[in-house]
Amino acid sequence: KALADFLVCKAVCAVVSTNYDDLIESSARKNGADLNSSVDGDEANINSRHYSPLLKLHGCGRRNRDNTVWAKSQLTSNPDIKSRISNSKQWLTTKLREKDLLIIGFWSDWSYLNEILGSVFTNVTPLSITIVDPSLTTDLKAKAPELWAKTNSEGVVFNHIQESGTEILE
Repeated sequence: KALADFLVCKAVCAVVSTNYDDLIESSARKNGADLNSSVDGDEANINSRHYSPLLKLHGCGRRNRDNTVWAKSQLTSNPDIKSRISNSKQWLTTKLREKDLLIIGFWSDWSYLNEILGSVFTNVTPLSITIVDPSLTTDLKAKAPELWAKTNSEGVVFNHIQESGTEILE
């Protein structure tokens, strides 16, 4: 609900999600906003006229089940997914340059999703990164070393709030 609100009132420049469900979009619709998700950077540009864009890196099970990432093998075997992730990477590099990033529920227990996020954020140069996740800092580092390296990049102000995203957003 909070993310839908942030997008609709443009309190954030974008939301990037690895969730394949449509909970954010449904929440926006319940409040009268016709928020469309995007599965690549081109769609995100189109969908940002009225609301901040919602980019779903994992894909969207409701919109395009066949091209939603369900298994690591799809990253190399499905050219549509490879192209979409490459497009999203370029879009994010531009969109998130010198922004403050808020990461809620840090990264997944699914290592291939962490690899996608790590590759997508390779060239992103944020001013700050705040992570809201109840996990220990050492656990976050072990789960996703590429992402962790970004949090400790030169010039990046880093903060780990060791609480539940639900509590923080409430």
